[in-house]
Amino acid sequence: MDPIPNDVDEVLPGLFLGNLVAAESLAILKQCNITHVLSLTHSLPSVPEEAGIIHRHIPILDVPTQNILSVIDICLDFMTEALHGEGNNILVHCYLGKSRSGGVVVAYVMKKQKIPLAPAHAFVKSKRPLVHPNRAFRSQLELWGTCGYDSTILDDYEIVDFGFGEELPVVHKKKSSKSGRRRHGHGSSPDKAGALGSALIAGLGTAAGGEVGVTEGWGMVYMDDVTKAFFERCLDEVGIVRKSARGLCWVG
Repeated sequence: MDPIPNDVDEVLPGLFLGNLVAAESLAILKQCNITHVLSLTHSLPSVPEEAGIIHRHIPILDVPTQNILSVIDICLDFMTEALHGEGNNILVHCYLGKSRSGGVVVAYVMKKQKIPLAPAHAFVKSKRPLVHPNRAFRSQLELWGTCGYDSTILDDYEIVDFGFGEELPVVHKKKSSKSGRRRHGHGSSPDKAGALGSALIAGLGTAAGGEVGVTEGWGMVYMDDVTKAFFERCLDEVGIVRKSARGLCWVG
């Protein structure tokens, strides 16, 4: 096969990651023998009908408040089904082949190889250097992997763009929950709450110039005075009330 154009890269055998140009180019689709296309764009792309491709469009935005986990199962099921067929090749794309499609392909590698976000991201990036899921997607995928690839992990949480840099948290407890589950001081099961607590405060100490310590559980997170003051200022900026005077419990 001739060299693959820069608009698309093969991440795994049969799994291609690319941009909108690749999805709408009959020549590229034929060159890569694409049989399936997964589009992660806001608007429906013009995939050439004459290519005879099985096409699935999942409209999502590349913004910090997009819940990528709400569509992750649909995406991974479509990809898995496509790759199970003999001779099938699938192109996963968004506009640039960088954040949305990059995040979904990273998720596929995470679940398939049973590995955390960091090595999966590094692997995909080694195949397509442009790949860089936005910070919200990375936070969600890290939490998703920690919690056993449970796409419902954010059901009791909403995503917030704190806007204080790359490493600050982007999810917090919803103001009300109708789940009917007993609260454990952190509004979720102990396992999920502990993972969420760890994910939320990752990088906070570094950003504040202080220290954060995590023991076990959402209600067992402690921070020094410098970090605590910094975090309280962050909460004040977005109008979120801290629910516990003991370091950090849960916010909502």
